[in-house]
Amino acid sequence: GWEIFNHSNNHYPIGEDTALDYFQTEFESCQEFLKLNFKENPILVLPFDRKVARSKKLIDHFTKSFPNKYLVLCGNEYNEYSNISQKIISRITIPAFKKNDLYKFLNKI
Repeated sequence: GWEIFNHSNNHYPIGEDTALDYFQTEFESCQEFLKLNFKENPILVLPFDRKVARSKKLIDHFTKSFPNKYLVLCGNEYNEYSNISQKIISRITIPAFKKNDLYKFLNKI
């Protein structure tokens, strides 16, 4: 089956200082929709995550707002136990590809 993760309600860059005030309400709004239409999920995927623009307050804000959830960040980093125990999951960035080039890229990593 498929898992549907919470990627926020309006897909703002809510991990940056300019939109961090919307972080909690964006995820909560999407979570309500998921609960009503699918099922609740403990994974929050940060939209528009750019390591260079990420707020220094983000992790603390996440921890206080959603103590029972996991936050997925983009940044091409390995997942380590210390990250997972803090409820932070890293994911890789996939560049834009044409047709079969994505398959070739994924076979290299």
